[in-house]
Amino acid sequence: MRAIYALVFLAALLLPNHIFGQSSNNNRFAVFVHAGARLSDPKIKQITGALFERGYVVRAPDNDEDKVGGAGVDYFDNSAARAAQEIADLMNKMLKELGLKTGNDQELKPRLQRVRAPPTYIRVWLFGRGTK
Repeated sequence: MRAIYALVFLAALLLPNHIFGQSSNNNRFAVFVHAGARLSDPKIKQITGALFERGYVVRAPDNDEDKVGGAGVDYFDNSAARAAQEIADLMNKMLKELGLKTGNDQELKPRLQRVRAPPTYIRVWLFGRGTK
């Protein structure tokens, strides 16, 4: 009986990787979600849940906004570029499907930042146009 439970547990761990096509190393990235003024919208939890399902370590969303750069996915090392692109694609899809995107919000694109931060940190700014 224990062997059956062990197999079921192992399948539960591996199944999401297969279903979502996630890389096995997504859990090395810490994702910070910045929801701005829409932090209280319950749909934000669906967005963070989708990142979690794909294996990312997701921090609780906050109400910060990038007033200069606007919406985007910031990464801090070239080794995170693929993950940043994957996250940007997922966020654009979900924001549209959930009806959260407005005319004031630009598409999220990966942006390599040249500031000192851990190479496995990824910051997701969900909304805004910025001033650039």
